[in-house]
Amino acid sequence: MGHSAIESGQAEPTAAEPLKRTPFFEMHRALGAKLVPFAGYEMPVQYPDGIMAEHRWTREHAGVFDVSHMGPAFLVLREISGDPDADHARIATIAERLVPGDILGLKPGQLRYTMLLNDEGGMRVAGPLRRLVHEDVGRARPP
Repeated sequence: MGHSAIESGQAEPTAAEPLKRTPFFEMHRALGAKLVPFAGYEMPVQYPDGIMAEHRWTREHAGVFDVSHMGPAFLVLREISGDPDADHARIATIAERLVPGDILGLKPGQLRYTMLLNDEGGMRVAGPLRRLVHEDVGRARPP
């Protein structure tokens, strides 16, 4: 069985590179957000009304988190067999040790919203996990 690796599609910027902006940048700025460098982007960390007001608003209404700055990560096999279902089963076996979700049951192109767990079974991060369409497998590796 070949090895696998989690490869991130997002590189850290160098000091000489200008900060990028998400599609929500102008909205954040119009709302008076305090913007700071984060993962190569200008991202909001706080708004004028303060953290407690944000917390209350989210509890009473809804909150939205801008994930535009997050790059994809891929769980790939070092050796691809050419059998899409067999390759998916190998990847699902690895992924299902890390997330509480049925990854093996995903059809090509489907995704499942799940979470990455820590050693104690608590949540580290939540997000979608998608089974690539077989034709995308060779292109899944970051440049």
